[in-house]
Amino acid sequence: MVAAQTDTRLWVNNPTREEAKAALDAGAVACTTNPTYAARMLRLPETREDALRIVDMAVAETPDDGEAAILVQRRLVAGIASGFKPHFQATAGREGFVSIQMDPRLDQDSAKTVAEALTDFALFPNCIAKIPVIRSGLVAIDCLVRLNKPVIATEIMAISQAIAACEAYRKASKESGHTPAFFVTHISGILDEQLKAEADALGVALSPEAVRLAGCSVAKKQYALMQERGLPGIQLGGGARGLHHFTEMVGGKAHVTLNWPGSIQTLEENPPAIESRMDKPVHESVIRELCAKLPTFARAYAEDGLKPDEFADFGPVVRFRTQFLNGWKELMEAIRERRAMVSATKNGVAHGPTGGSPAPSSIRGFCRVGENPSVEMRPGVFRSTLVYNTDQMLCHFHEKAGARVDLHTHVAVQSGYVLRGRVQFFDAAGKERVMGPGDAYLFNTNEPHGSVTLEETELLECFTPSRPEYLD
Repeated sequence: MVAAQTDTRLWVNNPTREEAKAALDAGAVACTTNPTYAARMLRLPETREDALRIVDMAVAETPDDGEAAILVQRRLVAGIASGFKPHFQATAGREGFVSIQMDPRLDQDSAKTVAEALTDFALFPNCIAKIPVIRSGLVAIDCLVRLNKPVIATEIMAISQAIAACEAYRKASKESGHTPAFFVTHISGILDEQLKAEADALGVALSPEAVRLAGCSVAKKQYALMQERGLPGIQLGGGARGLHHFTEMVGGKAHVTLNWPGSIQTLEENPPAIESRMDKPVHESVIRELCAKLPTFARAYAEDGLKPDEFADFGPVVRFRTQFLNGWKELMEAIRERRAMVSATKNGVAHGPTGGSPAPSSIRGFCRVGENPSVEMRPGVFRSTLVYNTDQMLCHFHEKAGARVDLHTHVAVQSGYVLRGRVQFFDAAGKERVMGPGDAYLFNTNEPHGSVTLEETELLECFTPSRPEYLD
């Protein structure tokens, strides 16, 4: 409805494949990801298995954990990009972008930032590079525009950052003759978080309107300046922490990024009345209050509030990047753990990756069903790993009626036997087969398959080679 009645467009942030599909169906025109993306895929029960498979492949390909992390991030994002590619093609490259932002530890290195972006562009055509607007990022934006590559100028919290990004694009575009797609973010929700923390630290009380509209007021000023001065780029709202970070932007020739759970999904289920609010300025009394009480807001709101050398150390930017660094650290820790697990499997018995409790033994030769605790892998799907070595693993599955395993693939050959109950398997073509007690089945390496449990069921399944993620 928003797209039909206004010029405002919606992007989905850090989605799973299912969320990306749902967002496309709901009218999202593009997708953003950031350095926390892989960590999210590793945390979610429905995506963890596939994410771990990609981690294991990356670990096998390179001994360098940093390189492995980049491989994991790139492959996970490429999977989402394939879902948006038809929309990219149907709109002649105007929409259907999927952004990617790599190792945040490299942000200060312009050359490495550009090099990683060029690798991404070579891998999927609807890629768009997210480049932080700090001093080194401005250099990277200049380089990519001259190479005619689309860019999202990200981590923008202050008006001065937005102006600097637009000026960098304009100069590079004028001198090169290229005009690639360009989006200029404003990360209103993260700015709000930082301002609240500052207010708490200073012990100052703010009016409810000031609390709610601080970030939005900077975003609205940024939009107005871009329109009045004819600055290049489309404003892209990001870092939303409430639906008002979207609804306050409705009506502008702008795009806004939201998460699917809790945001787009909520808007779909309870669509609000469409009201154009982007051109409705925040009351001047609110702006005066914020400027007087919060130095960070005053610097964010002023056109000359920050110099480029100050962008990277600006409080809200640091807060945002810290979230990215923590997400990347989580990914790196997962890679180290998987690498240690593989090493343990090869060498017999090993210590855990952090030197704490012992890692699981690489061989379990004897076991009885029920002897080891089961793990709920997905809602209603319980696994107990029985016996295994490097080459083979036997697992017992107990599945509740209605449990579903979405279509997926894995390197291991999977064979199984139905002890009791009934389960319906399906493949990528939609072909279905119901299996009951006494029935056996086999799925080859990387053969797509999924299942729906029709009644309470018990299965025995063998995986060749063993699946490290099933070690308990």
